[in-house]
Amino acid sequence: MTSPAQHVLFHDDSAKLAGVAAAWWRARIEAPKFDAIGSTQRDAPMHLAQDLAAMNVRAASGEQFIAFERELTKVLLERRPLIVDVDYDPDDTLWAAAKEAEVDRSRFPWKTTMWMDWRAGRIRTRSGYGRPIEPLWPEVQ
Repeated sequence: MTSPAQHVLFHDDSAKLAGVAAAWWRARIEAPKFDAIGSTQRDAPMHLAQDLAAMNVRAASGEQFIAFERELTKVLLERRPLIVDVDYDPDDTLWAAAKEAEVDRSRFPWKTTMWMDWRAGRIRTRSGYGRPIEPLWPEVQ
């Protein structure tokens, strides 16, 4: 049986798309944010959880971030996922790259999603609960 990704007609510049996506995720794990409730909701226990998550981010080196970006580019090209995301934990695509680069799960930003349209060569992202969906690629002028 073939996977759904095998039925997609891929954009000619898939390597560029994967590289842009991997660089975006690298920036997110270099400075993770833990937004699980949005800016308008008031929930003291969740704010405490967000603060604790931020305090418990494990250190990583520049070499690990570079390795993560390289590994994620490879994984994206192999798997061609349509969605890459973190609820409170990274999905299998992100985790595969993180394991290879020895990047801890604590570095992944909560409620962060990327939609990849391999056919059209587009990427959209959302960083945090209830945040707007923003285009990442092609670059917005």
